[in-house]
Amino acid sequence: MARSARVMTVLVLLALLAPGATHAAKLMPVGQHTPVALGVNGTVYRYFELTQDAPVRVWIEGPAVFEAILRWRFADGDDRATDVVVETRIDGASAVRHVLHMRPGGGTYADIEDASPGRSERVRLEVASGIHGVQLRLISPEGVVDVNPLSKELDVLPWRFDWRGSLRTTYDSNIYRYADDDVEDFADGERYERYPHETTDEFRIDPAFGVSFVREAPGSRTTEVRGSAAFFLATSNGDKSFAKLSARYTETLDRLVRASVSYATIPAYHIKYVWDADAPSTAATEYRSCDFRKHSLKAELGTAGQLPVELTGWWRYDDYGYDQDFVEYDTWSNTFGARVMARPVKGLRIDGQYAYRRSLSRGYDELGEDRRTSDDSDTTYDQNEYELVARWEAGRIHGMPVVLRARGKLLQRYYLTGNVNDEYHAGRDDTMWIAGARVELGLTDSTSLVCAYEHRVRTSESDIVPTIGDAKDYDADRFSVQFVVEGGRFLD
Repeated sequence: MARSARVMTVLVLLALLAPGATHAAKLMPVGQHTPVALGVNGTVYRYFELTQDAPVRVWIEGPAVFEAILRWRFADGDDRATDVVVETRIDGASAVRHVLHMRPGGGTYADIEDASPGRSERVRLEVASGIHGVQLRLISPEGVVDVNPLSKELDVLPWRFDWRGSLRTTYDSNIYRYADDDVEDFADGERYERYPHETTDEFRIDPAFGVSFVREAPGSRTTEVRGSAAFFLATSNGDKSFAKLSARYTETLDRLVRASVSYATIPAYHIKYVWDADAPSTAATEYRSCDFRKHSLKAELGTAGQLPVELTGWWRYDDYGYDQDFVEYDTWSNTFGARVMARPVKGLRIDGQYAYRRSLSRGYDELGEDRRTSDDSDTTYDQNEYELVARWEAGRIHGMPVVLRARGKLLQRYYLTGNVNDEYHAGRDDTMWIAGARVELGLTDSTSLVCAYEHRVRTSESDIVPTIGDAKDYDADRFSVQFVVEGGRFLD
């Protein structure tokens, strides 16, 4: 008998300490409540006594469902069903009464003699976001109700509002992407009509803000609607300031498949002053401000981040509309891409991506012309893009998490115009390398500091103009420091 009692005690302790098999989280009552070991179909559960003199109080974090499993304690030999009235109250608000029809025959007690638990009844309450106190009180009849209080996920969580704001300072060593000869001409004060700028480098202030609305059915479906605005404000050359607005809709199904569609626009962007062959003879200069506006539409379909290796395919359409002086540069691009993401070891993520772009330019600017007969530039091209990104959660510095990110990208562009008179584009191939690194330091749960560096190099070759690189090759360095703050709350 003593050996059997010890075995039962060990089983009870294991049952009290073991995590639940379901997605429910067990709640511990406030105050002195001795757990009761209650066996049902060979499994021992932890319950707590609820009497008229001893209500059960718990803390629960929402949004969630508070669920109490209740069993009336029947005396041995009592086989009559009993109507039990219990009262629930959240944060001291108005009480809600529940009438439960309790029936015998629900299990056994490990340490209580002359009594047996009844069949289970449940009381459920939806709890809003935040920390809340829930109280259970027995109203009638006198006796004992054994309670197992649980916190469960809602089938569908309320909409969540998330936001993210940032302020970045950026230094760009070659804001106009000039070749070395152009930079020297500017420094020497030559051809001011081509370089009507304060400097060829630039300090920028880049504020950005984004909001998103998220609706989640845990383990089943997540919907996100996001909008953002970013501003790039040049401190010396005001014509290089611009804004970018974007919106995105994302659906994630069963934590396996993610699909999204997004739109972005740049209302106005100044490239630089460009020679215009069609400038009237009465004009003060043949160099005109070259500006465009851009609209982009993108669709993605892939896995949702739960697998060791993730795959995503995407398509993007870009529409570039240039100003009146350079309508021949109007461009329509389709880009098709595939991305592979792997996590070879804990904390390390590697992304590899390939994209192919076909870009079609208008190539003419006058009535009666077309791309074949025009004497204007034709910037139609094909482009291959290769990108590799590594992200490493590097640990902590003074308790603050550190994330390192390295990026390399190669772009190979092949201009397709057959017009040999278009010396700047006929037979021309461009190669661009981009390499960068970023360090992110988590200051608090809602703030972070990001330091980044990027180096860009472009080289151009042409069968028509062997010296094309003198005009088109460039390199640029960019340094930035960014402060990020973010937050969110449920809209319940």
